[in-house]
Amino acid sequence: MTTRRADWMVLGGALALALLLRVVPLTYAHFWDETVYLQHAMVLVDGRANYDEFEYRPPLLPFLYAVGFLAWNHIYAANVVQGLFTTLAVLFGFLHVRAAGFSFKGWLFKMPPASFATSVPPGGLDGSPGTC
Repeated sequence: MTTRRADWMVLGGALALALLLRVVPLTYAHFWDETVYLQHAMVLVDGRANYDEFEYRPPLLPFLYAVGFLAWNHIYAANVVQGLFTTLAVLFGFLHVRAAGFSFKGWLFKMPPASFATSVPPGGLDGSPGTC
């Protein structure tokens, strides 16, 4: 297997896992902050003016949700948009690490499974004695 193919396999698996972790728990009920962002998206889509906190909250997420609501007018559209947006973070993180010259083939496919458990020292990464 070539290094290039291994990198793309790792990327595909990471993107699929990230998307599934964010989209699959479809929730109909939302917390207050999530509800405000969804309300802002509906204000942008429908022009509603019953409640908004535009002066307190950043506008990027409501704009993304509004695009999702224009494509599919359903409460689950927000879950799909959130999943796609956070999957982009995994993609750009992968591309950043790969541009730095890191080889996933050498790290992932040649490392014995026991080395994952022993790669972190017992005191943790900061060298503290731990709480155990």
